Amino acid sequence: MDQLKYIFTYADEACFDKIKTLPFFDNFMYVALNANYQREAKILPLKCKYVHVAVYDHIPVFQTTTGKDVEIKHITLAAVVNETNPVIDGNKTSWTIPLTVTHLTFNDEYNWGVISIPQNVTHLEFGKKFDQFIQLNVLRSVKYLKFGKRFNRPIFFINLNLTHLIFGEYFNHCLFASLPTSITHLIFGRDFDKPIQFSHLMNMKYLNLGIRFNKSIEKSLPASLSHLILSSDFNQSIKEALPDSITHIEFGTRFNKQLKNYLSKSVTHLKFGDVFNQPVDGSIPQSVTHLIFGNRFNQSLDHLPSSVTHLTVGRRFKKNIPPTVIHLVRINKKKK
Repeated sequence: MDQLKYIFTYADEACFDKIKTLPFFDNFMYVALNANYQREAKILPLKCKYVHVAVYDHIPVFQTTTGKDVEIKHITLAAVVNETNPVIDGNKTSWTIPLTVTHLTFNDEYNWGVISIPQNVTHLEFGKKFDQFIQLNVLRSVKYLKFGKRFNRPIFFINLNLTHLIFGEYFNHCLFASLPTSITHLIFGRDFDKPIQFSHLMNMKYLNLGIRFNKSIEKSLPASLSHLILSSDFNQSIKEALPDSITHIEFGTRFNKQLKNYLSKSVTHLKFGDVFNQPVDGSIPQSVTHLIFGNRFNQSLDHLPSSVTHLTVGRRFKKNIPPTVIHLVRINKKKK
């Protein structure tokens, strides 16, 4: 068994100081470096693809144990907080990011400008404190973009090729006509509560509206949407709101509106929050297989579609369980 450690490739992040003397050093893919090591040998494992770098004044050039330059794909820049920190500029020699990098992450302390990044970067993530304006040309190659907690600047993404866009807690700006049609996944954070109009985004598959959003979604969602997560505060009518493409819907804590026949006939997975307690007879589509109710729900399920095989109910539910349900979960824990 001991010989297997020489065969395995290790994908978890490993601190260089802890692996540098191991006989299977070359088998590590993800290495975290401290500042002292960067000023020393610059030798990395043969199989290394990902590096967490604590940047001070430059990004080192690394080599493997065979002397070959490492083609780094993922870099995390842990910028030091001081008054002389420059902006990140792919054209500046001291801050050159390797052209092989596809995934670039800035740590939580970074809050300076970004002038340019290599054209191969497709995944870009900013940390908690970043809150700066970004020029569109910086994002030309980026497909996955994630902002941290404090980012709250107006931004326009037209003519970009973004597919995944994730905002942090503070973001709360309108995005009317500012999103590219290439978007497939859009996630908002805690504070977002602006009117939306995404019906033109015909590639969107996944939408998460955060926590505080409580605006009408009538005729606002694209016909391509399959997964919809409504915010905790959302409590608006869903009449003429849900496209036929939706398969997964999750309502937030405060939603408590009548359903009538407003749910799409394509829905297979349906989840309600703790406050919901409306009659559902005749309102659950025949397509639903997985149905989750929250703590307060206590309405009749006598006319639940036979398609529902997985059912979750809360501790207040006292009605009959349909015989077609083969997987039942009762949540009896009281909320604190």
